[in-house]
Amino acid sequence: MSGSWAAAVNRIRRLQAADWRLLRDVRLEMLSDTPMAYVESLAAARRQTDTQWQERAATMSSDSSITLVADDGTDGSRISGLMRVVVKQPQDPSQALQAMLISVYVAPEHRGLGLADQLLDEACAVAGAELGAGVIELGVHEDNARAKAFYERHGFEYTGASRPYPQDKARLEIVMARRIPHAGPTRQSASPHEFMDELAAALAPGQIAVDKDTRTSYAADLGPVLDLQLPLAVVFAESVEDVQNVVRSCAKHGVPIVARGAGTGVSGGAHASKGCIVLSLERMNRILQLNADDETAVVEPGVVNADLNAAAGEHGLMYAPDPASYKMSTIGGNVATNAGGLRCAKYGVTRDSVLALDVVMADGSLIHTGHQTFKGVAGYDLTALFVGSEGTLGIVVGVTVRLRYLPREVQTVAAFYPDFRGAAAGVLAVGRARVQPAIMEMLDAGTLAQLDELYGSDLGERGQSLLLIQTDGFGAAAEAALVREVLASGGAAVTAESTAEAERLIEMRRSSRGDEVDNEYRVGEDVAVPRSRLVDYVAALEAMAVTHDVRLKVVAHAGDGNLHPTFWVDRVDREVDADAMSRLNKALDDSIDAALEMGGTITGEHGVGQYKLRWLGLEQPGPLRELQHRIKELFDPAGILNPGKAI
Repeated sequence: MSGSWAAAVNRIRRLQAADWRLLRDVRLEMLSDTPMAYVESLAAARRQTDTQWQERAATMSSDSSITLVADDGTDGSRISGLMRVVVKQPQDPSQALQAMLISVYVAPEHRGLGLADQLLDEACAVAGAELGAGVIELGVHEDNARAKAFYERHGFEYTGASRPYPQDKARLEIVMARRIPHAGPTRQSASPHEFMDELAAALAPGQIAVDKDTRTSYAADLGPVLDLQLPLAVVFAESVEDVQNVVRSCAKHGVPIVARGAGTGVSGGAHASKGCIVLSLERMNRILQLNADDETAVVEPGVVNADLNAAAGEHGLMYAPDPASYKMSTIGGNVATNAGGLRCAKYGVTRDSVLALDVVMADGSLIHTGHQTFKGVAGYDLTALFVGSEGTLGIVVGVTVRLRYLPREVQTVAAFYPDFRGAAAGVLAVGRARVQPAIMEMLDAGTLAQLDELYGSDLGERGQSLLLIQTDGFGAAAEAALVREVLASGGAAVTAESTAEAERLIEMRRSSRGDEVDNEYRVGEDVAVPRSRLVDYVAALEAMAVTHDVRLKVVAHAGDGNLHPTFWVDRVDREVDADAMSRLNKALDDSIDAALEMGGTITGEHGVGQYKLRWLGLEQPGPLRELQHRIKELFDPAGILNPGKAI
């Protein structure tokens, strides 16, 4: 948890009979906020006496009913979340006890911050360990796609049963259930010291850090933090053998592992999990081989993207994927998220440049996937499967990449428009001219203003939106000339930039997300839509910002329809009020819904990580996600590799 969120909620506890006033307050809030979710009416609840509320609290905290509440962790005067589980006796006495999940609620100011996930995980654990339930069941409205996706993410499956929805008999309530494994002895060592001693014995001095400052600095990447967890330790691997030894020790003791590169991800894919170690691969930073004739390179995962490009450049080659963080992000991290970048319009994303991988599996074994050749179709493409799997299937310790020719000529075209939708239309016009730029980026007025403030430029005076296009190769000049003609005919103010100014514009674009990291009040999105819907999606984003009264700026890899809208709300004395947080989360939800409705995806290049799990079920149906979970179980049966991420 981060910022004001950490101060607002940091304790999940049991509701007690003495908490009847708190129960009354939160129940009235629930019925006022989401009346269609509960059978009881707000008017009926308000008519209840103090004695009735006392009896109600006693019932909800009885032996057969456990109610979890989240409060501020100080005086307990405010309940921000509630979840109740009751025992449901089976008709057949030989069957396992069932638990029913009811009265699920999270206050508006805490939605989208992971509290519901924490409450549900705790409720399932309590149902099995203390109520003795083997199955936990719930009902959800047939049209509530977001709720269905949430429960699917937590292992609930459709039972095939349904019943009339209590508040609207014309609709159905779909029954979902999750099996609760019998609580046996934990695999994790009873003594953390035993595990740490074993880990240290296989490594050299200086490779393990347990001090709080280091653990804190490696606890999260640049994505929004829903639940800050400090790792048990940070381990700095320096060889493949180091990684294998660490994985074997963690597998033996049941300790989760979160592999990390430079920590530049923005979806929480490298956030520490509870009780984990963070395995840093930044010291494994050697370029092992660069074969100019084969146009390939073999690198360790900690090699920085820009360093590989510099080495390849000496041979007239380049490594094409170039995320905006290329000066500090690592190849291993790029592989984990299948990173894209500015040049992906022409050269593709990371997966298109990875030929082979060396991967340490969850049991510490080492495998090699792929091939050294550009073509190869023997067997299943496990290399492609690992790319983008966010460290959940194995830990990449070696990468064989394809290199491309360094362009002999580069031409940059800057086209300024009076509005962002005009720039989006320009993208389609270039496509219809059948020109394939290497780079095609859109920047809106808010982004131009930010860049002018940072760099003292005058972009905002030249237009309210910028379409930045770069062509490369021997035909760069001819392609650029056609691009200028097409864009000018569409009403753009077009300039041909000098080499120095062009390079400056490109570098400014790379830094256009700003220096601030994503957090609870500022979130940069990463959706993609078909290019034919760019104009529609941009219009929808602008309407959302007005509807929800939030701030918006947008940059986009327009060549492949990948947009990065950033929504934020202003803070007062470093705090954000509940209404502002609610408006921000509604804007984020709407931006995802709109992208999916237009045939898009919830993430184009940043990955799902931890933060985007709440939306994954909206894009991928249950059977598809179940198949992915089965793949995860095959590769990582104990679930120690980056748990709670990606799927």
